[in-house]
Amino acid sequence: MLFKINHTAPIDLEIKRILTDLIDESLQYLIYSDQNTDECIHEIRKNMKKARATLRLIRPGIPTELYQRFNALFRDIAREFSEARDSRALLDTFNCLMIKHEDSLPVQHASTLVEDNYKNKTSELKKDKPYTTTKAQLDTSRHLTEALKITTGDHEKLLQGLVSHYKKVRKAFKKASQTNDAHEFHEWRKKQKHLLSQFLLLEDFFSSEINYYPEYLDELADLLGKEHDLAVLTIFLEKSPIPKSEFENLKPIINTERESIQEQCTGIGKKIFHKNLKDFEEELNAHLHNH
Repeated sequence: MLFKINHTAPIDLEIKRILTDLIDESLQYLIYSDQNTDECIHEIRKNMKKARATLRLIRPGIPTELYQRFNALFRDIAREFSEARDSRALLDTFNCLMIKHEDSLPVQHASTLVEDNYKNKTSELKKDKPYTTTKAQLDTSRHLTEALKITTGDHEKLLQGLVSHYKKVRKAFKKASQTNDAHEFHEWRKKQKHLLSQFLLLEDFFSSEINYYPEYLDELADLLGKEHDLAVLTIFLEKSPIPKSEFENLKPIINTERESIQEQCTGIGKKIFHKNLKDFEEELNAHLHNH
């Protein structure tokens, strides 16, 4: 699918096309989820996040009640697969740590628990089959999209939406970089992923000179995702019945990894979010194609 608004086409039709494509693609992943559960879960969740980012961009142009209904549907669909997805992320994160530190870590208990957690969560998902509910939610979303009327009728309002979200992400970045708190980094991560999606949606509106924003935001999304997975791994191991000595060996290694990643995130954040809103808006307008 083409996750990009054609700046020469009517905005309402482009938004409906993008939302419909995301929903239809997710329905297809649902059909083949038994063949590759991990990939299908990941792609459905990504599509729902893109759909929510699209909604945020056009929020002033649709009724509040309808926006909330759309947002709740897309959010709930992603949540149905969150435990299985998180268990896969924990396993991958743990395995990456082992590759880097396998000679210095006695982690047999932790390794078994992380692997068992992944198997159990995936098995529960396949056994419980929430797919009927998910399909109904996606079908409802599609019907709502077909009937959707958008009054965000000009490009300027879309740009205002981008500036508005930049403000929120900039604030989240400042809070995370000042506190180094896992929760604040997670909040920054969620908001900046929406900003990345919105830049991708509006790629056709700008000259290529502004492409450094989505490039940095994409790199940042990867790093913030790793930081979040390490934070979740710490909590999982802390609550698990592994020997205390094993956890005490793991914890400083995880913390060191997190500190390094947080430092990288802050460095990228300074490159993107050093501009105030006025300067950011002026930069966008300076590289805006004529419409």
